[in-house]
Amino acid sequence: MTSERYATAIWPNEPDVVGKTKVRQSIAVVRAWLGTDPDTGADYLPSGLTAAAAGRYRIDGILVDAEVFRRLRVRGLARGADGMADLCAALDLVTGRPSTCPPRVRALPAATAG
Repeated sequence: MTSERYATAIWPNEPDVVGKTKVRQSIAVVRAWLGTDPDTGADYLPSGLTAAAAGRYRIDGILVDAEVFRRLRVRGLARGADGMADLCAALDLVTGRPSTCPPRVRALPAATAG
């Protein structure tokens, strides 16, 4: 995701938000919440400022609740009536208002989530 897309998604009513310090600061907060891969020492949310990243941000090596929710929803809907357990599990991941981010992030290694 580009920083521009991130900024306009988080602050949709602020047309001049792109390039503001708060965008970079909020990405740094997310990076700190996610932490580093204990095997490699690399940030789960690497800097988008490297030549390889080309101004894009991507969470590597873990699944966050939003992705687990998406996968459970897709699988649950595909299974029809037999997918109700997946849909309930997806809804169980939701706490509070979707736009609030408590200083706790539940992240699973991508290889173990499923």
